[in-house]
Amino acid sequence: MVWVDGELRYPASSRDIDTSDKGIDWLPVHELGKHLADDTFYHSLSPTQRDFWDKVVFLMGKTGH
Repeated sequence: MVWVDGELRYPASSRDIDTSDKGIDWLPVHELGKHLADDTFYHSLSPTQRDFWDKVVFLMGKTGH
């Protein structure tokens, strides 16, 4: 993840690999906490996805975002 022009970009976004993101519901980063606080949503994620998003939340807190 990297901050670019005020946007948190994922390691391989559709822009980076020139693919379509049609049909994907993107979650705005500023709403991340609300969704991760929902136990049903959080526990529906795979362990790898939970670990990734936990790291995103940690990074955002560490950098004051």
